[in-house]
Amino acid sequence: MKALPTVTAVAFGVAVLAVSQSQDFVQEDYIKASNIAANDRFGSSVAISGNTIIARGNNDRSACVFTRNESEWTQQACLTISAGDVTNLPITSMAISGDTIVLATT
Repeated sequence: MKALPTVTAVAFGVAVLAVSQSQDFVQEDYIKASNIAANDRFGSSVAISGNTIIARGNNDRSACVFTRNESEWTQQACLTISAGDVTNLPITSMAISGDTIVLATT
């Protein structure tokens, strides 16, 4: 288990992952985006399906994908929404099911 980041790092946003052991939940790991900056709001929304997590960040303009191998979570990609000439639209909702991720903007 990785130790939680310092208070300074927490201002950037992290998501703590816990697993059930017996009748308690125990911290397994934490995730943060590799491209995180101050006040990014990383983790303002998260979704999980099996061993895959998506977490919104970058002031709601990206969703980072993490996968688990045993008890270690690794960032795989950061996704953004683009529509024609408009890029980097804010993500207002997201969902994951199996190997399919949906990001939406309004």
